[in-house]
Amino acid sequence: RIFPSSITFEPVSKRLTDLDIKSGYIKPKEFKYYTEHSNLPLSIAIELKTRLKIEEEFQKLTRGGHIFDFRLEEPAPTEEIIANYIKRIIETTEIGLFTFTRDFIYCPRCRQISYGTYLKCPYCEYDGEKLILYTKVFGKIKPSIFWSNEEKDFISSIKHYIL
Repeated sequence: RIFPSSITFEPVSKRLTDLDIKSGYIKPKEFKYYTEHSNLPLSIAIELKTRLKIEEEFQKLTRGGHIFDFRLEEPAPTEEIIANYIKRIIETTEIGLFTFTRDFIYCPRCRQISYGTYLKCPYCEYDGEKLILYTKVFGKIKPSIFWSNEEKDFISSIKHYIL
């Protein structure tokens, strides 16, 4: 049997994207990566309900190789809101795999962690280059000091949602 899948191995994805650009199948200004373990690029600004419906249709066809990543806008929802949302997803959709992602920063000056993305530390006002943003990059939490230019572009274009 053959099952459709959407497994993304980013180095290969980038290489194939570059080949598609070189061959003229896509334009250089279009998406630099095909997926972020989600079947619809996270940079497309559409309503959460619409995104869920699209993901649901694809996930019904696959048996793994996909995950729907809810990128949460700050302030984050309460535990109760998340629990209710999870229950609603399970009961009303056929989304099989999903995660919730919150971005956070680390300030090396005051050694505090703050959820959200800030240009300066909300505790000590430090705004130096060493302020580190952490977010999920291609399935892994990765600090900003290790992001490639493609990853920076990808991260800056991600759509976040309020539940």
